[in-house]
Amino acid sequence: MKVFGIVFICSVLTGCASTASIWLESTSVNPCEKHNRIYGGAKLDAKLIYDSFVDKDVSIWLGVPGVIDIVPSAIFDTIQLPFTVPVTQKQIEACEQENIKKNV
Repeated sequence: MKVFGIVFICSVLTGCASTASIWLESTSVNPCEKHNRIYGGAKLDAKLIYDSFVDKDVSIWLGVPGVIDIVPSAIFDTIQLPFTVPVTQKQIEACEQENIKKNV
């Protein structure tokens, strides 16, 4: 348990995208607009890398943390799958229920 706590604290302090993807929550009340948490850290890193090359307003140097973090994020996201899959499934079910309410 101590090892998990140390890993968690280190990941928060180093800005791990996997940890950020869990704690970042959409402010939308519509469940269909909430983000998918499965491999959320790797997706955040990939978006950061992509934006640093494509978006002229974003410095290319902002992609460096994404490049450094993408492999550890993919590994940590894989470890988090037992948590992220059920949470995402609940969000999908809530979205389907919301769509049923709108169609009735």
